[in-house]
Amino acid sequence: MLPIMVNTNHLPVLIVGAGKVAARRARILWENGAQLTVVAPKLGKAMGKLLLEDIEAHPEGAHRIRYLGRSFDSTDVRGFALILAHATESVNEKVALASAKYAKLCLVGGVPEHSGFWMMAHENIQASERLNTLLSEVDNSDASTPELTVAVSSHGYPKRSRAVLNTLSDYIQNY
Repeated sequence: MLPIMVNTNHLPVLIVGAGKVAARRARILWENGAQLTVVAPKLGKAMGKLLLEDIEAHPEGAHRIRYLGRSFDSTDVRGFALILAHATESVNEKVALASAKYAKLCLVGGVPEHSGFWMMAHENIQASERLNTLLSEVDNSDASTPELTVAVSSHGYPKRSRAVLNTLSDYIQNY
């Protein structure tokens, strides 16, 4: 896997499934400006809460989350840059096959070996004054780096990634 950062502002993303994990991923993408479409027959509590937040945040009607209360159809993947499958195993398999057919990057929840990408544990942290000094010496500038994005992947083991990220973040903030 190649670690990259993706500008998700206005990026069309399809999320199949509306449970806790789907809602957690949807929140991250929504907070980073993505245009989300959620396809699921039933709406989980956390996803419902996010939909309400989106409505409240955009009262003029320019909502960034669209919910389709139905089952997944293989043509649903068309028009999306990223696909996240967080439904049942059989639905996730259909999403993965449709994504491959249309050459779309797809994250298959719980099955990193069948995913074209996965989301890394990440955190935006404030650089300490000492670290800013060190960084300015690297490129001989007086520019401050007020925020750093630290990301960690343990290749499909999110709890491990989060533990390493927390350790690194603490170290960097207190450097």
